[in-house]
Amino acid sequence: MQLARPNAIVSLTAAANLTGCVGRFVTLSSGSVTLISSELDTPFGVLLSDGKAGQKVSVAVAAGGLSGTVRVKLSAAVAAPGTFLQLTATGTVIPSTTTNAARVVCGLALEAGQIGELIEAVMFNPLVIPSKGLLATVTNNTGDFEFLHFVDVYLDWNVVSQTQPIYNATTGIYTLPETGLYWIQLYVVASIEDILSGGVAVLKNGVGIGGASFALLYGDAVIGQGFPFQAQAGDQIRLRSMVNSPENRGGLLQDGSSKIELFKL
Repeated sequence: MQLARPNAIVSLTAAANLTGCVGRFVTLSSGSVTLISSELDTPFGVLLSDGKAGQKVSVAVAAGGLSGTVRVKLSAAVAAPGTFLQLTATGTVIPSTTTNAARVVCGLALEAGQIGELIEAVMFNPLVIPSKGLLATVTNNTGDFEFLHFVDVYLDWNVVSQTQPIYNATTGIYTLPETGLYWIQLYVVASIEDILSGGVAVLKNGVGIGGASFALLYGDAVIGQGFPFQAQAGDQIRLRSMVNSPENRGGLLQDGSSKIELFKL
């Protein structure tokens, strides 16, 4: 059986005016293409010919099957061949950063170039690199939670922000997205009834790896401790309250002041 086509270049309808957009990356929806609108979009391919809305344009497919190189539009200077390229929110590319920002890397420059130029590049299947730094912030709601011995701490907690869906508010489990070094920061404001000592334990796959402690008879205790830990992709993190005996107890202050932050280092 022969190949359906010798090269992964297709003719598609422009969903918007793509005049002057050769070399920019596009997305595909309902058979039509339009420019990338976010630097985290997964591109369908790069525009080889332009056109107005409703006209046919040529697109080199990014998923594989392209037998040659393409020309891509720069929004920042590329200093040398061999530079990896990442998407911008306008479908152009810039040198892939070494910062912790999430990004989509989609090509390799074969020549240097200046802002606004089209340069030759090898296009490959887009690689989504997740964000480093702060992954999730979770805070307690206004509901009451009692500290009892070795009880999971997650009732009435709200997700403030997540760069990836790693925290499950139903189970109180954080599922880690990749292998590497993490940091967990605990800001727990507790109202102590009769606890002499206690704290919050951090468990990885059911085994304690650290935590934060307090020692107080009555009043409010503020736990503001954090620590690094190594983990594998898919490892599960959960928090448990720890007190000096099953009978002693306290509770989280009902003002949303307690907070858990998880970072990827």
